Amino acid sequence: MKNLCSWPLYNAAARAWSTAATLPDKASFPFAGVYLNAAYTHPMGLHAVAAGEAHLASRSHNASRAWPGDNARNSAVQVFASLINAEPGEIAVVPSTMEGENLVGAAVGLGPAAGVVTDAFHYDASLAMYAALHQLRGVPVAVTPARNNRIELGDMERRIAPHTR
Repeated sequence: MKNLCSWPLYNAAARAWSTAATLPDKASFPFAGVYLNAAYTHPMGLHAVAAGEAHLASRSHNASRAWPGDNARNSAVQVFASLINAEPGEIAVVPSTMEGENLVGAAVGLGPAAGVVTDAFHYDASLAMYAALHQLRGVPVAVTPARNNRIELGDMERRIAPHTR
């Protein structure tokens, strides 16, 4: 059985991840117009399509692999960490933003004495989660309303209290 790293599509995806893109990288996103709803879903760049194809090809031809040692995600974490001047060990990869928000909320101990300040444009599922935390656990939640179709940072700052996490 071939190692994932020997697949041509994986190598193409790894090259795409490791080369610096010139922004805006319109060539990697072949769709017309502007897309603004990235909180819900977003167009995939050609580099992501190549990585997905490489993953599917490896799964169809090599169902067994050493986990997590040869996880292709490791190289993506290294590239992202270098982008934000962090160490790879400081990066957590989670399946979704909601999963990440739940993990962070648990880590900071949200509860009656530890609340949240968010805004009306936050992801709908997150707003529902914070409403449930307020109702079920008494978590203080302050939702900053939009004014003139934007969130004013001063409005957010005024809602931050000593209990805000």
